[in-house]
Amino acid sequence: MSVKNSRDEFKLIGPCDGKLQFVSAVTLSCHLSPINNAVAMEIRWFIVGADCVCLYNNVQVIEGRGYEDRVSLFTQELQGGNVSLQLRDYGESDTGDYLCQVSSRDRTEDLTVRVAEGDSPVLKNEQLQHT
Repeated sequence: MSVKNSRDEFKLIGPCDGKLQFVSAVTLSCHLSPINNAVAMEIRWFIVGADCVCLYNNVQVIEGRGYEDRVSLFTQELQGGNVSLQLRDYGESDTGDYLCQVSSRDRTEDLTVRVAEGDSPVLKNEQLQHT
């Protein structure tokens, strides 16, 4: 019989209204639900179909190539389940679909956020994908 740890039970939640506000920085909102401590989890942010933009693993943040000094996670808020990505110096080349992937032991959750040119980023799909 397998005993599940409550830390292994989570979903990813995006912004309530599906829109994010930004000026020169974009915050791609993503939170664990129910609220879980994400410090020991692996967090990856990708541009869909491209390389990793930001990786958090073993209490280290690794910025993707070309995103050095432009991306960050709210590491002080990981205990409260905030796995959002902040992208600074937002430009046209940053438009596209961003995938947040959070893994804990044998569970992985994905959430995709679309960043469109001249528009606030919007949640592409609220349907969570279990992998």
